[in-house]
Amino acid sequence: MKPADRIGAPPGLQSGVPLLSIIGRMMIGLLFVWSGVFGIVLEWPAVPDMIAAKGLPGPVLLGIGAACIELLCPLALFHPRLEAGAALILAAYCVGTAIVFHNYWTLQEPNRLMQQFHFLKNVSLAGALLVIAAQTSGKS
Repeated sequence: MKPADRIGAPPGLQSGVPLLSIIGRMMIGLLFVWSGVFGIVLEWPAVPDMIAAKGLPGPVLLGIGAACIELLCPLALFHPRLEAGAALILAAYCVGTAIVFHNYWTLQEPNRLMQQFHFLKNVSLAGALLVIAAQTSGKS
């Protein structure tokens, strides 16, 4: 790799992490942080009700857990000792939320297509996160 393809690492970042990897993590992380702030924190009174409507136990705790995952794990993608674990947690979260909240196979049009899109987006995002986990696993 040419020196121009790498950037100096700020404190807390793995030294010599390729620039595209950092940009990619920022782009992935932005989606989670945005969703955590605008979809959970600022919508909080409705979040436990939405979770309960899916028949899940402990909707308040699950909502708090979802907020923590969406707000903290993206930051951990930039810490060398935490990045693989954070990527795996986010990947599992994506698959879980896809199955529970974007179960398009139970719906009719016009909602079916939109939920199918969100399902596939979550599964695709989980794939990208698994790539991050695989590439960073075992590094410290």
